[in-house]
Amino acid sequence: MEETVPTLPPKPQETGAALDQRIPTDAETKALIPIVEDKEKPSGKLSACLGELGESGVRGHAAAMLLHAGVAHLEGEIEQLRRERDEATRKAERYQELYYEEKERAAVLRVERDVAKTVSRFRQALQILGAALGGIGLRGLAEDPWPVWAMSATIFGVVILVTGWVIPDRRTPEGKE
Repeated sequence: MEETVPTLPPKPQETGAALDQRIPTDAETKALIPIVEDKEKPSGKLSACLGELGESGVRGHAAAMLLHAGVAHLEGEIEQLRRERDEATRKAERYQELYYEEKERAAVLRVERDVAKTVSRFRQALQILGAALGGIGLRGLAEDPWPVWAMSATIFGVVILVTGWVIPDRRTPEGKE
């Protein structure tokens, strides 16, 4: 019998392929999954164990148990991530509800502010009108004692002025101050 000497793979054509191809070792050919370690990439515990099993050529029950443990660990992580996602979704929904409640509250406050501005302007107009009528009436009383128009203007002006002072600036809902 003639012994064959392992040969290197043929040289690649000018395609850009790397020239570092090699013949696999016996451990790599006997392994469940051939693994060639990449020293640059960090590996976790599971991948390190699988790498050791691949190097030693262990097959069967041990490899199945290791694979089962890895899958169970990943399923646990997936379940934890789902719980975290569900919790984040609930929080997001709650924050959305709070946002819309505050948006509604802000709209109510804007309306109340606008009403308060209107009432304030109305009060100011009544006070100006009352002061003007009262002043005109008092001047008429100073020129001619007891004229009817002057008495009426003075009384009406004072009533309007007091009404402008008495009207509240803003309306408060029942039970709130």
